[in-house]
Amino acid sequence: MMALLTFTGHPFIDLGSAVLSMICNKECYAEVTKEDILNNLDEFLEVIKHRFNDLNASEKELEYSKRGLKQHFALIYNINHYLFGINNKIEDTASGKKETVKTGEEFVKTFKQVVVDILENKNSLCNDQERKSNDNICRFCGKPSDLILSKDIMPFGAGLSQKNLGQVHCCNGCYLPILFSFIPMFNVRVSEATKGVYMFYHFSNEKYMIEYAREQYQFLKREMLASLQTLQGNWYEVLVDHLRKMYANFKMRFHTIEPHFVTVYFFLNDNRGASLSYINVPDGMCKFINYISTADQKWDSMKKNLRNSEEYERFIRGDFFCMNINGTPKFGFEEIKDARFYMKEVSLMEDQFINAAENIGNGLLKYYRNIKKSKWVEEYEKKMNVEKPYVFINSLLDLNEEYFKVQGENIFDISDVKQIILENKSALAFRLIKYFIYNNMNEEEKQQYVEFNRLKKNIVQEEEK
Repeated sequence: MMALLTFTGHPFIDLGSAVLSMICNKECYAEVTKEDILNNLDEFLEVIKHRFNDLNASEKELEYSKRGLKQHFALIYNINHYLFGINNKIEDTASGKKETVKTGEEFVKTFKQVVVDILENKNSLCNDQERKSNDNICRFCGKPSDLILSKDIMPFGAGLSQKNLGQVHCCNGCYLPILFSFIPMFNVRVSEATKGVYMFYHFSNEKYMIEYAREQYQFLKREMLASLQTLQGNWYEVLVDHLRKMYANFKMRFHTIEPHFVTVYFFLNDNRGASLSYINVPDGMCKFINYISTADQKWDSMKKNLRNSEEYERFIRGDFFCMNINGTPKFGFEEIKDARFYMKEVSLMEDQFINAAENIGNGLLKYYRNIKKSKWVEEYEKKMNVEKPYVFINSLLDLNEEYFKVQGENIFDISDVKQIILENKSALAFRLIKYFIYNNMNEEEKQQYVEFNRLKKNIVQEEEK
């Protein structure tokens, strides 16, 4: 028997399927049956009806729930076009006249009837000659299509180059979740005063999509008079902070986190209509966020170094920039094991490369302590900032030879230098070596190093005046 719901990779369809799977208490889309949906629909709609613009609602409900729903979905009505009367009509049994739905009870009745019709293959849109689809496939899942959606129903379903009624062929199985994809959404604001944008996730793993929908549904059940959850901060800050919380929940529900990636979508409105922007969070970054999801102190330390969207973007991209201007570790990697995890999973560095940089860093620390003695911190920083990375890499063998002449031993294995040269990443190796040197200094040496950089920065600033 063909599954009713499938994972398509399309954000709107998969969001709706996640909601349907969640209300049916299933762990994957393929397990959801028609009977599951019909048996669980009433409980779901009982929660949702509190967001409908019910003319008989109390003054407090009018103030919060109804206005809150509209302010969040007036822009993105395409996800559920039954919310605002586009197809949301009810027929008067006496007169036969169809009127716009006015109460929460009427909304539940009309919405449920549409769902039942879809499940029974009696969808009214399929019977409309202008909407009926023949000899085409669904653009979302590839099955034979049943109806044609237009941009008045699903604006983001058609290309920008198409006219307002650009045609999108769709099957009943994908049309159904379109009606349910309005739950997992956040309002993102930089501050209370700003209007904000709307954010939602698309996980490449459907069980994480379902858990995401469950979290949002529980919020709606708890906050009956609230509109959608509001998160504050720049886009990158909000998504990393919130993903940490989500992965902490995942850890409680799942034994292991399977490989996956996340696409974070943002709805924008520039007064010409709605549009989408997105941020990709690759598998390695998902692993790292999961790694620090329950380590609040570590994350607080890292956040101090991420001052704007550009630095967050570099952090997510895996651009390992290891030192601040004052010499302290960038991204707050105070523990080497955290840095190694990030470098391997997010920056995609090979273990051999990381190990070579660490060995060279430890060797240079040994060299400067034994050869330069008490003034070694200043000597080291002057050399490391004057030389270009490729010049520095080339000079490693000279430093090793100099140490051998004095102490009778090497400070690092020649094979480590060869590893760096073979990788042809001298700039990256230079940064890693500096990181490992700093993290293996004692507290007194670190204090000297930071103070030296602070004085140097002040001198530069004075010269620029």
